[in-house]
Amino acid sequence: MSTTTATTEGGTMSTITHDFGSGPVPAHRHGYGGGWVADTAAVDSTAWVGPYAAVSGWAHVTERAHVGGHAHVDGDATIYGHATIYGAAIVAGDTTIYGDASIGGHAHVDGHATIYGAAIVAGHATIYGATIVGGHAHVDGDATIYGHVTIDGHAHVADLALVSGWAFVAGHAIVDGHAIVYGAALVDGHAHVAGDASIGGHAHVADTVCAQYGYEPPDEYKHLVSTPKEAR
Repeated sequence: MSTTTATTEGGTMSTITHDFGSGPVPAHRHGYGGGWVADTAAVDSTAWVGPYAAVSGWAHVTERAHVGGHAHVDGDATIYGHATIYGAAIVAGDTTIYGDASIGGHAHVDGHATIYGAAIVAGHATIYGATIVGGHAHVDGDATIYGHVTIDGHAHVADLALVSGWAFVAGHAIVDGHAIVYGAALVDGHAHVAGDASIGGHAHVADTVCAQYGYEPPDEYKHLVSTPKEAR
């Protein structure tokens, strides 16, 4: 924190500033929780911003939203409902987080992403683009999600998995390992896409199919499993 003093025709005026990472800007301590809030941001009195958390840019944190830990909400992000941002998570861009969704760990959510419902994003996961994560979906590990992807239901994307394009992962599906799901692929049911599997195009993987490099899938699913891409 620093205080800048300026002399005007009306007298002396002091401005409190805080550096959110791009140089000091006018800011203040939030009344509920004590965290730093840039004067350009808007935080409801009912929303909690913890003492080590920060809200900057033109972000909006409203209703009963909770920003704790060392989390940072920036840009034009909007957080509302009972959404929770915690740990060292970063939420930026034009993202919208609402409902009972939670973003934690070292996760980074950016772009035009929407996280809602009871969805959880944690670990070192990165989500950007126009991605939608809802329901009870869980994204963690070092997973990367971008594009116009939808992760819904009880789906779980983890490890170093990459989901991109217009892909849709739902149901109780699991995508993990170094798996790649892209294009307009649909993975749902109790499907498990793992290892170095690459599922793309308009492929549909469902039920209990396990697609992974080195695994021999049923004949009707062989065309869905391609040669794995180089490890990322």
